[in-house]
Amino acid sequence: MKTASIFYLASLIAAILGLAVHLLAREQNIKSSKLRGQSWGFEAGQGEQMRSRAAQYKAKGHELALVGWGSASFSLAALVVARCRRERGWYLLPIFLLICGVVVQMLL
Repeated sequence: MKTASIFYLASLIAAILGLAVHLLAREQNIKSSKLRGQSWGFEAGQGEQMRSRAAQYKAKGHELALVGWGSASFSLAALVVARCRRERGWYLLPIFLLICGVVVQMLL
C-alpha cells in the first residue's frame, strides 16, 4: 500500500519558505547597516532620521528572522514525522535547504 508523502512535501515547502524568509531578513539587515553607515555623513537632523529608518529595517529583519526560524522548525518536525512514517522522497533536499537557511541566518 502506497502512503502519501504529505509530511515530506510539507517539510520541503516549509524549508523553501524558511530559506526565502531568511534571505528577506538578511536583505533588511543589510539595508539597515548601509543606511546607518551613510547616516554619519549627514547633518544631525537628517542623520537621526536615517538612523531611525535603519532601526525600523533592523526590527523588520528580526521579525522576519523569527518567522524563518519558525518555518525551519516546522520543516524539521515534518521531516522527522515523514521519516518515522517511512514516506518516500529525497530527504537530502529538505536537509540541504534547512542547512542553507541556518547559514543565511548566521550571516545576519
